[in-house]
Amino acid sequence: MGFLIEVINYLRLAWRLFWDERVAWWQRIPLLLSALYFLTPFRYDVSPDVLPLIGMLDDWLFLLLCTFIFIAVCPRQIVREHRLAVSLSSADPQVRAAAQAEAEGRTDVPDVVRLEIYRHPQEPIALALGAAILLALTVLGGIAVAVGLFALAVLSGVIAGIRGWFALQGAIHVGEEHLPYVQACLERCFESLPRVPLQVYVSLSNKPFAYTLGLDRPHKLVLSSYLVEKADPDALVAIIGHELGHVLFEHTFFSSLLGGLLYGHPSGWPWALVFARWRRFADLSADRIALLACGDPDAVLRALAIVNAVAPTDQKRYVLSSPPLAARARALVEFDAELLTQSVEKWLTEGEEQ
Repeated sequence: MGFLIEVINYLRLAWRLFWDERVAWWQRIPLLLSALYFLTPFRYDVSPDVLPLIGMLDDWLFLLLCTFIFIAVCPRQIVREHRLAVSLSSADPQVRAAAQAEAEGRTDVPDVVRLEIYRHPQEPIALALGAAILLALTVLGGIAVAVGLFALAVLSGVIAGIRGWFALQGAIHVGEEHLPYVQACLERCFESLPRVPLQVYVSLSNKPFAYTLGLDRPHKLVLSSYLVEKADPDALVAIIGHELGHVLFEHTFFSSLLGGLLYGHPSGWPWALVFARWRRFADLSADRIALLACGDPDAVLRALAIVNAVAPTDQKRYVLSSPPLAARARALVEFDAELLTQSVEKWLTEGEEQ
């Protein structure tokens, strides 16, 4: 039910964005193309729509992909503004409560709109490119490709859901009574980030991993006991902040929908070929949120080193699921220097005005 509500809210978001005057005309082209496609009486289709609903699956997938591309190319601040308005009237009470808390957000916490400056500028473009590839496959392949993509998405999502369920079995639910140290690190993150519905679990494992999952809210954050033991407090805040970045930028929903795309689960590998660039930029965006959460680039680098300290047999999976460690470290240092430059320029401008 939660997934259906998310889809409805997504379509409502697209409708609001389309009529927003701040959205450029060229950014509306994907939705206009989908409307033109549906209004064309002799539109291209390899397989005729002989079966009710199923025969139109390629048409509906075309519409959803066009909607997806449209939202991806819209200005992120405008998207966030309308998404908040949609969430405030959502049928899900948890979504409404979270949106209300966000709307009444404290002045000392960056709001979701201002968080967009931490999103990597190439991420929306890479996401739109991946959706465009799927769109081209749907148009060229017709019903056969549409059914295949739909079945693959369902299968990937089911496998990811089952894997997530097993991951939570035996895991410790973090709270004030259980693992208060981890709960304290989570609260430190919320001092710098908007509070979002999130349940944190620690799974007994001798491997370093951290990931968020879930198609509805609250999302689940799973940490390995290895990370909790090996990471110092600042590094653990950075690790949790990174995963909160995936939640805030809605990477978690998309990743779970495609079989755990972000954390390199085998069920998500078919999609990795299409969304490879997006996965890399999504991790870079989340690294920036980790920096905002802990405020120390050295702590983020320590966190990256711990999380990427995997066994040789696991190296291939981790390399496929995220950018190389050296590239992430370089991108983080460059972004931190950019923030410092902006702060100095702002300070000098304010000094000149006074």
